[in-house]
Amino acid sequence: MSTFLLLFSVGRVQAQCGIESRGNVPFFIPPAFTAQNGVQETFVPAKIYLGKRDGSIEEWTFDSPNQSVNYKQALTPGDQIPSEVTSIIYLSIPSRGTVVGLVIYDDGGTLRYGVLRSTDDGASWNLLKPSSVTGIDVIEDDGNRLRGNYYRAPLLEIKWLEDGMHGWLWGRRAVLKTTDAGVTWSQIFSATADTRVSDPRNSDYDAIWGVAFESLQSGVVAHGSKINVKIKHTSDGGDSWTFTTSMNPRFIVNLDWTGFEYRVLRADPFNFGGNNLDVLTNATGVSEWLKPGQGPPVNTNAELMTEWIWPAHNVGFLVHRQGEIWKTEDGGKTWVSEQENDPSYPPVEIGDGFPNDRGSPQVGYGQKSIFIQDEFGAYYIIHVLTDTCSGVVRNGRIYAWRIGQFVGVDDVERRAMLELNLSPNPVTENLELRFTLENRAQIVVNIVDARGIVAESVDFGMVEPGDQMKTFNIGNLPSGFYRVVVRSGTDRRIEAIVVMR
Repeated sequence: MSTFLLLFSVGRVQAQCGIESRGNVPFFIPPAFTAQNGVQETFVPAKIYLGKRDGSIEEWTFDSPNQSVNYKQALTPGDQIPSEVTSIIYLSIPSRGTVVGLVIYDDGGTLRYGVLRSTDDGASWNLLKPSSVTGIDVIEDDGNRLRGNYYRAPLLEIKWLEDGMHGWLWGRRAVLKTTDAGVTWSQIFSATADTRVSDPRNSDYDAIWGVAFESLQSGVVAHGSKINVKIKHTSDGGDSWTFTTSMNPRFIVNLDWTGFEYRVLRADPFNFGGNNLDVLTNATGVSEWLKPGQGPPVNTNAELMTEWIWPAHNVGFLVHRQGEIWKTEDGGKTWVSEQENDPSYPPVEIGDGFPNDRGSPQVGYGQKSIFIQDEFGAYYIIHVLTDTCSGVVRNGRIYAWRIGQFVGVDDVERRAMLELNLSPNPVTENLELRFTLENRAQIVVNIVDARGIVAESVDFGMVEPGDQMKTFNIGNLPSGFYRVVVRSGTDRRIEAIVVMR
């Protein structure tokens, strides 16, 4: 396993400091950093965008043969970027050529959040000001809804469905969604209604700890205090939320939809500094959360500076402090070391935020890791660490860690459902489902329209192994093309149908 770093110079700029409620630990939300894969067919290299707290964005390309990055250009406010932009907070790429980011801009002397967007691979940028985003107060020392948190950096993300149109922006206090690739946003969840001090010793307020959606309609949110986390589920795109379970006394480090199931990485707050991580899975977001195996064997401050990435349904990487990387190829049942600590990685001080307790206060670094492929199909984890609350890239380095080959198992290979046949197709009234189960499993069927919205749903409950036949009435559906998503336990099968009237 080869380890290398990519070095470039980044100027230090002044920035406001966010103060985390627990232990007065200074944090800023994560590096405004994103990258898109290279193109093997035309040998186009991967492209990297690095946003800075002075409102500029640097473009870099990934030079695979030389294991380096090439600086391309800086985009600055007043030139390529609208002049009102004062700080780049977060960047994401929903689809090739489209970049969407959260920024701070100057609205006549008042700082507000806005959405910066490019649809031509960074050639031009538009500043959008949707009211649901501009209405979030930009307060850096108290109550800021979009800032870092003590246990997990970042407590801010923008996630996208594969169509590149439907996405969610979430922070400490609010979850927003978009259905048009970031042009308009609407709030679908707020933690402010439950805001309260849960422990007078550390002023730990209710916050959002994770958000994951499998479709435009179906998703989960984790919120609560650090040791009293509640999981809620929506089946109508966030119009309503149903409580499903609590995770006490655990706090959420990461929550994600990995392609056919939800996965949670959580930590034990009473085993600080030890091997305290475990992974839970859930096929639907409303059924029981299952523990597939032992958690990642990380022994030092496991809940601090920890991210995970799922490039395939069964393959995941846990990126820990000091450049340590763990890998699973069985969906989180077992974990092996992919990379030892990177000796060139800057030290990250150990401490839990209590000056008089289990260590010195933790310095509030932010980090972000991205999984990419170069134009030759090789895998890399690109990683940036920011220096405390200034948002400056620590030691001026972007790290690129090459990842060994792995077998990304498609969900077809993992299903307990051996066969699925739908008839008739096209269909007008009743859809007949014939399938064979290898194991006893709960069967849930969703019919999803072309927009990604669940148009019909039925839960057949627990079904015994063997050959089965179920009938599903679709008489209320208009004509069109639909996807039938059938879940059997943690497995999933998708078929297409045509409804005719």
